[in-house]
Amino acid sequence: MSRRQWGQVLALVVVVAALVAGLAVGGGLRSREAAPRPLPSAAGPVVLVGVPGLQPSDVDPTRTPTLWAMVRDGASATLNVTAVHPVTCPVDGWLTVSAGGRAGAADGAGCPAPQVSGGSVTGWTSYADAARARPYDAVPGLLGTTLASAGRCVSAIGPGAGVGAADEQGRVASYRDGVDGAPPRCPVGLVDGGTVTGSGSARIAAAAAADAVVARVRSSAPDADVLVAGLADDGRAGMRLVVLAGAGVEPGYLVSPSTHQARITQLPDLTATLLARTGVAVPRAVAGSALQRSPAASGTEAARDRLRALVDVEQASRSVTPVVAPLFTIWGFVAAALLLLVALARRRGWRARTRLTDVVRRVLVVLAAVPAATYLAMLLPWWRAGSPTLALLGAVALWSLLVGGAALAGSWRRSPTGPPTAVALVTLVVLVVDLLTGSRLQVASLLGLNPTVGGRFYGLGNVAFALQAGAFFVVAGTLVARLPRRPRVAAALVTLLALVVLVVDAGPTWGAKVGGPPAFAPGVALLVLLVLGVRVTWRRLLLVGGGTLLLVVAIALADWARGAGRRSHLGDYVQTLLDGGGGDVVVRKLEQNLGTLTGTSVFAYLIPVGLVLVWWGLLAPGSWVARPLAPLFRRVPAWRPALLALTLTVTIGLFVNDTGVAIPPVSWLLVAPLAAAAALHDLALRDRSHR
Repeated sequence: MSRRQWGQVLALVVVVAALVAGLAVGGGLRSREAAPRPLPSAAGPVVLVGVPGLQPSDVDPTRTPTLWAMVRDGASATLNVTAVHPVTCPVDGWLTVSAGGRAGAADGAGCPAPQVSGGSVTGWTSYADAARARPYDAVPGLLGTTLASAGRCVSAIGPGAGVGAADEQGRVASYRDGVDGAPPRCPVGLVDGGTVTGSGSARIAAAAAADAVVARVRSSAPDADVLVAGLADDGRAGMRLVVLAGAGVEPGYLVSPSTHQARITQLPDLTATLLARTGVAVPRAVAGSALQRSPAASGTEAARDRLRALVDVEQASRSVTPVVAPLFTIWGFVAAALLLLVALARRRGWRARTRLTDVVRRVLVVLAAVPAATYLAMLLPWWRAGSPTLALLGAVALWSLLVGGAALAGSWRRSPTGPPTAVALVTLVVLVVDLLTGSRLQVASLLGLNPTVGGRFYGLGNVAFALQAGAFFVVAGTLVARLPRRPRVAAALVTLLALVVLVVDAGPTWGAKVGGPPAFAPGVALLVLLVLGVRVTWRRLLLVGGGTLLLVVAIALADWARGAGRRSHLGDYVQTLLDGGGGDVVVRKLEQNLGTLTGTSVFAYLIPVGLVLVWWGLLAPGSWVARPLAPLFRRVPAWRPALLALTLTVTIGLFVNDTGVAIPPVSWLLVAPLAAAAALHDLALRDRSHR
C-alpha cells in the first residue's frame, strides 16, 4: 500500500470518527443532559399511580392538564414495561412492581383482570407459582413485605394497586376500591389509575379519565410525592411514561442507573424508588435502581422540549420493530438474486457478463454498508417525519449510498479488497466511537438496542458485537495482506487494534460486554498465530482464552467495587455470583439461546448448518464449498486466516452469549457481501486480463 493510500485510510478514519463523535453527542435520541443527581428525600407520603398504557404522546396541556403540570414542574422519562410476555398486561406490570423483577401471570392464562377480595389478591398462589417457575428469581410481594419489615405500611386503591401492594402471601394490609378524597393511610400508597388504550377519541377520553384520577390524588395529598407510571402496555408493546412531582422535585429528566440512559427507565426502578424515597434499604433482589434526576430548564417551552424528547423515544422505538425483519429479509433475497444472476451470466457466457459482474460488485459494496447506515441514520430525526418508516428507510438508503460510494471512490478502488475493507473500516469506527460516546446511535436503531425490548439499554449488544467482529477481521485480513513480507509487524498491528477493541468492549462504561472478550480474543489469537506461522494448538488457544478470562474478571471486579447503583452488567453479574445466582443466569442464557433457535422461524435451524458449511469451506480449500472464494484466497491469501478467525469468534460467541445464535448470521450480514464483492472484483479483473 502506498503512502498516499495509507494517508487516505487515516483520513477516512479521522473523518468518520469525528463525524460520529461530534454529531452523536448532540444527536440521536439523546441530547446533552446534565449529570444526574439523587432525588431529595421525600418529606411526605410517596404515591404511585399506575396507569397501564399511558405514553408520552398522551400528555397534552389542554386534555390532561394535571399530567402536563407534572411534566412541566417535575422530572419525567420513558418507561420500559417489559415483564414476562411479549405484551405486558396490567397484572404483569403490577406484579413486576410488587416483585422488583420480571413477573406476571402464568403462561397461557391470558390477561387476567386484577382482583382483591377479603383483603387478599385473588389467584395469588398462581402468580407466585408462575414466578418460581421462571428464571428471574422474582418474588411477588417483595415490596409489601419489605415495607412491613421496616415498620411501614403500604395502602392500595383499586385492584391493580392491590396486586402491587400485597405481601408475599398475597395479603393487602390497607385497601380501598376507589379514590375518595381521603389522605393516604400509609407512607407508601399505590393507586390504580385505570388504563389508556385504543386510539383516536377513545384514547383521548381514557387519558383524560386517568388525568382526573391523578388530580384527585394530588388534591387529597398535597404534601405527597406523586409518581405516575404507565406500567403496562395498551395491547401492543411500547415505551410508556413515568413522571414524578412533589416538594423538592425540580424540572428535569428521570435517570435510571440500571439503564445508564437519561429518559429511559424500567419497571423495577419504580420498586427501588418507592423503597428508597421512604428510607427503606433496597433489597438485592430488586432488579432496578432508585431513580435520579438530570436537571433541566424550567418553564413551559422547556417542558415542551422535554416532552417532545420523550415522544421521540416512544415513536422511534415503536417504528423500528416492524421494519427489521422485512428489511433484512428483502436485503438477503436481493443479494442472493444478484449473485445467482452473475453465476448464470458467467455459466452461459453472456457478452455483458464482465459488466454485470462489476455492477453487482458495486451494489454488494453498497448493501454491505447498510449495517453501518442503520446506526448513522440515528443522526437524522427520522422519527419526527409524517411517515417515520419511510423516513427511516430513506435515511438508511442515504447513508448506505454515502458510505458505499466513498468506499468505491477511494484510491484503493482498484484492489479487490479495497472497497470492502473501506466499508468494514467505517463500520468498525462507527461502532467503537459510538460506544465511547454513550451508545447514542444504538438506542432504537434497526440493528441496535430497542428500549421496548429491554434486553440491554447501553453498551455492546450481540448484534453490534457480531458486526464489530466481522468488520475487525476484514480490516485485519487486509492489513496482513498489505504486509506480506513483514509478518511480525502485521501481527503487532493486528494485536494493537484488537486490544483497543477489546478494552472498549469490556469497559464497564463503554461496551460492558461480558460475552464479547472470551469470544473475540481466541479469534485474534488464531489470526496472529497463523500470520506468524506458529503451529496452532488447543493449549495455546486455551492459554489465550484463560488470559482473556482473567482480564474480564479483573474488569468485572473493579466494576463491582464501584458499589450498587453505579455498576454495569459486569459488576451486577459478580454480585449475582456472590448471591449464588450464577447457575440461574447460565440456565437463562441457555434457555434464551434455545428459544431463539426454536421459537423464531425455520430459518433459525439453518444457522448451525451454515456454521458447519463455513468451517468446511475454510478448512478444506479444495472442497466445493470453498470453490467460489478460491480465486480470491489465491490473490489475497491473508483473507482465509482472517475469516477462519472470525468463524472461531462467532462460534464461541454463539455459546457464551444469551441469544448468541444471532451472532453468526449477523456477522455474515456484513462479511458475506464484502467477500462476494472482493471475489467478483477478482473475476472482473481476470476477465479483462484475458481479452
